[in-house]
Amino acid sequence: MIDRDRSIKSLLDYQELVKLQTRKISDLAYALYTEQDESVKALTNSFAIDNEEIYLKLKRLVYDMQDRQIGNNHEMIGTTDYFDACLTELKPGLWKFHLPPFYSVQSSDRGPSNAGKHIFYLVMNLQADYERENGKIQKIEEPLIVFEHHICSSFQKVFDFDNIDSKRALDALQGTFIRDDNALSLITMNMAVKDPDESYCDIYIADRKEPFIYEMIAARSSDSAVKITKNQSKK
Repeated sequence: MIDRDRSIKSLLDYQELVKLQTRKISDLAYALYTEQDESVKALTNSFAIDNEEIYLKLKRLVYDMQDRQIGNNHEMIGTTDYFDACLTELKPGLWKFHLPPFYSVQSSDRGPSNAGKHIFYLVMNLQADYERENGKIQKIEEPLIVFEHHICSSFQKVFDFDNIDSKRALDALQGTFIRDDNALSLITMNMAVKDPDESYCDIYIADRKEPFIYEMIAARSSDSAVKITKNQSKK
C-alpha cells in the first residue's frame, strides 16, 4: 500500500533539491559569462554529482508511488548519469574498468560513507552487464590489479593513497575476477597521473604471469611522463 504522507514529504523534499539545482545552473551560467574558468570546473563537477543523487532519490520516489520494491541495491546506488563508466577486455586476459575518480574518505564529494559504496555497486553492475551480454567472466588464478588514478588538481584535491577506499572495488571483484583478496593470492598496485583535463580511475586486471601486464604498466608510466613534460613545456 502506498504511504501517502511519506510520498508527499518525499515530493516536497525532491522539489527543494530541484530548486537548489536551478540555482546552481544560474551560478554556472554566470561563471561562464564572467569567464571564471576554475569556478566553472568546480561547479560543473558539483552539479553533476548532485544531479545523480537527485536521480536516485527520484527513482526511489517513483518506486514508492508505484507501490513497487526496488530490485536491489545495485539499481539504487551503482548507477551514474554523469560519467561513462565501462568494463572492457582490451585483449584476451587483460581487463580494464573505466570509473569515476576515487576520493579521500575524509573529504569525499559524495560524503565519507558513500564514495566507496558507490564504486562497489558500480563495479558490481558493470560486471553483471558484461556477463549478460558476453557470458561468464573467468576468474584469474594469480591476479595483478593496477589502480591508475588520473587526477585533475584544478578541481579535485590530491589524495594520499592510504586515504582512498579502493578496498570496496576489490570487494566487488571477489567471486567474478578474483577468488579472494588475501595477501598471498593477490597483488595490487596504485599509481597516479596528473591529468590536465579530468579526474577518473582506470583499473587494469590480468594474471601476474602474463608479461603484457608489466609491458602495459611500463608503457602507461612512460606515456604519463611524456604527457606531463609536454604540459609543463606549454606553461
